Order: sequence, then C-alpha cells, then structure tokens
Amino acid sequence: MGYYSTPQQLAAAKKRRAEIATQIKRRKSKSSIVSGLVDSGMDPLKAKKLVEDVLREMYEQAEKERTDWVALSLSIPAGFLASAIGGSIWGAMILLAGLKADYMTLGVGLLTGLGVVFFSGQRGIPYQIVSALLSLVGITIGQYMSFFALVKASVDEVYGPVIADQVRYLNFDFLRFFLDSLPGIIDRYDVVWLGLAMVIAFLIPLKRGWRSIKE
Repeated sequence: MGYYSTPQQLAAAKKRRAEIATQIKRRKSKSSIVSGLVDSGMDPLKAKKLVEDVLREMYEQAEKERTDWVALSLSIPAGFLASAIGGSIWGAMILLAGLKADYMTLGVGLLTGLGVVFFSGQRGIPYQIVSALLSLVGITIGQYMSFFALVKASVDEVYGPVIADQVRYLNFDFLRFFLDSLPGIIDRYDVVWLGLAMVIAFLIPLKRGWRSIKE
C-alpha cells in the first residue's frame, strides 16, 4: 500500500481503496472509477495504477476463496467424527447419569463446526452447509441413546431386569424401532434445540468479513 507519514494518511488511503473495491463490486467500469479519482485531484497515472492494484488484490483474494475441494473433502469426515463424539458424550451423560440435558445439543453443533474449520482450514458457505448437516449426526446419536435409556428403563419396570438386559444398544431391530418411533418422540423443544445447534454449526465456519483489500 505504500508508506504514509501520519496515521491519518494511512486511514485515508485505506478508505479510498475500500471505496474503489465497493465500486468494483457494484460493477462500475474501471475507466469511470479512474475518472472519479482524477476529478478528485489525483494524478491520472497514479489513479489508474491504484485501481489496477485494487483489482489485482481482489482477484487474488477471490482465487484464494474459491472452494478447495480437497479441504472440503477433509471437512466431511472431520465434521462427522466431531459430531459423533459430541453426540456420544451427550448420550453417555444420558445413560450413565440419567441426565438428558437437551442444551447439550448446542455442544454438538459447536464441536461439529470446530471440527470442520480445524481440519479443513477453510471457512465459507460450503463448509457452513457441511457443518450444519453433519451436526445432525451427533444429535441423532444423542437422541438414539436417550431413546435406548428410556425403553430399557420402561422394560425393566414392566418386565424386570432379566428381560431388560435383552434390549441391546447395537441392534438392527432396535435401530429400526427407533427410526419408526422418531416422529413421535421429537417434541417442539427438541426441534428448537436442534435448530439452535444447527445454527451454531453453521456459524462457526462463517467468513470473517471482506478481506479483499490488503492492510
């Protein structure tokens, strides 16, 4: 950007470059931007060079922000694993302590988002979508473990511990029973917590503002 003798000059230069970037994003022609700078008193050659510099910087930044498919492919297993870990922790609390704690779904969303960002090293809409969708994995695991604890406790109460011990956690028939029962066991509070968890997972990989202009 060059050297400036005072902070005010540096701030003015940053503001001018930001204004040029805004005009470019609004699809204003290069010649009209240069003309505007010249009309404000800038030397024509300097005005042209400044606009070209900003254009180049924006192009370079756009290239960096293009979807990296390798990074995106890494984000999927990473987000899946983070979500599964979060859901398993939530489920373990249900099984061991009898504490459902629906707010733990927020932790699932947080872990999923962090997993996607940490392993991909990227942010942006594709990673936000992946993160939000994968948070459902952990939430489903937590709901499954909660359902298992409820069913086993009910069987134990009605039929006794011997029959209850036959209810297996990793069982295809029980999984199918859970999926069939899912619409009936999800209430409006579950939906609220689910939505909040997905929002958190979606926001973690959010880009931190426009960074087209070099400091």
